[in-house]
Amino acid sequence: MCGDAVALTPDQALAVFELLTELRDKIWLCYALDIQQEIQNLNAPTD
Repeated sequence: MCGDAVALTPDQALAVFELLTELRDKIWLCYALDIQQEIQNLNAPTD
C-alpha cells in the first residue's frame, strides 16, 4: 500500500485515475491560459 492511501482494487484504481485525467483535461480546456499565467507568476524571479 502507498502511504495512507485507501486500499483499492486495480479496477477501482483505474477508474479513479481515469476520472482524475478527465477532470484535469476539462479544467485545462477552461483555464489553460490562466494556469499558464499563474505558473509563470510562480516561477518569475523576485527582486
